[in-house]
Amino acid sequence: MLKDLEAVLAAAAIAAAPLAMGACDGGDDGETESVTDAGCPGSTGGCPGTTTGCPGTSAGCPGTSAGCPATEPPTNADDLLAWLEAESYSGWASESAVHASSGPHGNVKIFINQTLDDSLGAANAEHPMGAAAVKELYDADSTTRIGWSVEIKTAADSNMGMNWYWFDYKNDALNMEGMGLGTCIGCHASGADYVTVTYPLQ
Repeated sequence: MLKDLEAVLAAAAIAAAPLAMGACDGGDDGETESVTDAGCPGSTGGCPGTTTGCPGTSAGCPGTSAGCPATEPPTNADDLLAWLEAESYSGWASESAVHASSGPHGNVKIFINQTLDDSLGAANAEHPMGAAAVKELYDADSTTRIGWSVEIKTAADSNMGMNWYWFDYKNDALNMEGMGLGTCIGCHASGADYVTVTYPLQ
């Protein structure tokens, strides 16, 4: 009698196994997606593949604890440089090609985060806190990247540019970095809330 009961329980467990796996499978093709700390589905349905991993938590990424790099730039030189070298901005909206800058940066390609993209699209006179742009800097050949220039808004009120963080790194040297830098404010004052990028992005 006991053996019969054990056999019934074992059969029930086997029958239930496909139902448990169904929540994480790839659909009718029978393939199973990987499972991460963020649950089910895994990377194929949560963190879309970019050159740096995950484009951000808004896209379903579980965050840095599961290996997804932060998609918003830090505002200190060492962490920001590491973030840039990892190309953590690669999932942002960007210009289609390298071109000559209208300012002092030489040849550039500009990337903007979603916060700035939305604000520029709405033609806002002032951008929200967290708005950010990355300029990849290129040599005269327009193919060799030699650095980055970054601006990040750190508060809702620009305070005449003083609440923008600025960073410029070129040819393995940090040229300038910090809050409210006069040189950067002066060049960017002609743009909407200190952003001079042509929008829509070309």
